[in-house]
Amino acid sequence: MRKQLEIVIIMLFISIIWIPAVFPQTLNVASINNMIDDAVNKAVESLVSVDTKIKTIAIWSIEASSESPIDVASIEKNFTRALIKANNYSRFTVIDGTVLQMRASELNLEFSKVIDRSKMIEIGKALNIDAFLYGSAALGDEEVILNLNLVSTQTGALVWWDEIKGQDPVLIAKREHEAKAAQLALEKEQAAKKWKSKADATLRSLLLPGLGQLYTETNSRGISFFFIEG
Repeated sequence: MRKQLEIVIIMLFISIIWIPAVFPQTLNVASINNMIDDAVNKAVESLVSVDTKIKTIAIWSIEASSESPIDVASIEKNFTRALIKANNYSRFTVIDGTVLQMRASELNLEFSKVIDRSKMIEIGKALNIDAFLYGSAALGDEEVILNLNLVSTQTGALVWWDEIKGQDPVLIAKREHEAKAAQLALEKEQAAKKWKSKADATLRSLLLPGLGQLYTETNSRGISFFFIEG
């Protein structure tokens, strides 16, 4: 019975150490949303630099990476809002995904989220859309990664592409605070050890001249003091 109890305790101890290392805590929803916002804002800041002839944009599709499922619908909505707001609402006109599908259907145009540049050209010209944005999204350990492409509906060529990494400013601030706190604690510990070392060395010197220097590893000075005082 005692042996079985010992095994249970050992297994519990291993699980406490091993499980968090193998399966780290998942990021909370608020943190992921902050990462998405950061990535989208960075992408839009880069997108405003594309050819100024490109004014009307629609999102063709943003797919979730198979390795890390993520709410791509939320990303598309954030992108739509951010693109509309770019340069104080003056840079882009954005066609919402629902409107895009509805207008394509009205014109009997086949629309699917499969990446097909010939379809992009056909639908873009029919609906007066200058470019389509498409790409993928993945959730990393502490970041959202967007791989994005912008295709001209005039030529079907890529006119912009980028890999954007979005982070959570709140999480970054927390990590920096923890690092500073750890550094401060280390400095306090080192200062305390240094003070204790000096105090101990002083006491030893009072007991026996040169012993303090030997304690602080200044051996030659300690030996000299010993013979001079002696």
